[in-house]
Amino acid sequence: MIRTVLVDIDDTLLDFTLGERMALQQAFLQARIPYDALYASIYHDVNQSWWRRYDRGEVTVNRVVIERFVELFRRIGKPMPLNFAMLYEENLRRQHAFIRGAKGFLQRVGRDFGVYAVSNGRTVVQRQRLADSGLDRMIDGVFISEEMGYHKPQKEYFDVVAASIEGYLPTTTVIVGDSLSSDIAGGHVAGIHTVWYNRNHAPLTGGVAPDYETDDFHQIEAYIRSL
Repeated sequence: MIRTVLVDIDDTLLDFTLGERMALQQAFLQARIPYDALYASIYHDVNQSWWRRYDRGEVTVNRVVIERFVELFRRIGKPMPLNFAMLYEENLRRQHAFIRGAKGFLQRVGRDFGVYAVSNGRTVVQRQRLADSGLDRMIDGVFISEEMGYHKPQKEYFDVVAASIEGYLPTTTVIVGDSLSSDIAGGHVAGIHTVWYNRNHAPLTGGVAPDYETDDFHQIEAYIRSL
């Protein structure tokens, strides 16, 4: 029987893809650089690539924050403003739209399980988004990698989580997330149940398979209750 539900934030609870698109466009406007809608898809791919490198322990979060924009501007053939990363993060902090179905899911499972957010995102961004969205009042706690000194999928990250939650047991814990490389791989490292929230119907890659896969929060809830 499940007692503890760990849930990723970005693109699982809050629509990070929408948020990054809005923040990117605003940053370009503030930097007075002509914006093309194509830049959003280029940046999304670049950003995902850099965060996967972070998941694998190849780069630091500070390098991700800067180098993703260095690569973006190199690809679009424009000079990068020195303050662009700061402009982007300031705008991203204000983006906190829930993914459809996520709020209801939290409200329902929160009545019967301990629910904790687990994130590799930046503290300055996540803390404001959690507060502005009201998400921080819907969960029992939050674990942000930058504050912990470890990140998903590292075992040390999940060791801190386990030590911080009263009554935590791997056999009664499930993680729900959109990332195979951080959420699902981390769940395997921690020896807990794994649910891949795959709303974009991405292919299974990287040799990491979840225990359950769906794009529907009602199905996720039913699966959790069945364990």
